[in-house]
Amino acid sequence: VEGSGIREFRGSALVAASTAAIRSLLRDADRFKQWFPNTSESRLLAREGDVSYQYSVLDTPWPVSDRDNVFRAETTVDA
Repeated sequence: VEGSGIREFRGSALVAASTAAIRSLLRDADRFKQWFPNTSESRLLAREGDVSYQYSVLDTPWPVSDRDNVFRAETTVDA
C-alpha cells in the first residue's frame, strides 16, 4: 500500500465454476483455516457488504513467535 509498510497483492485465475459458487467459497469464514495452513485460530470479526474482516493466528516454527493478524477481504463481481 503506497505510503505504508503494508504489502498488498491481487490474485487472478480462470476457474470452471460459476461466479456465485466461487464468491460463496471465498466468503466462507468457517473454512478460513483450510485456506491457510498452520492457522490455529480463526474467526470472522465483521462483514460489511462485500468486505469481511477475519482474525487469525498463524503457528510458526521455533524460534519465531506465532503471528496474529486481521485479514481484510473484499469480493466484488465485474460485469
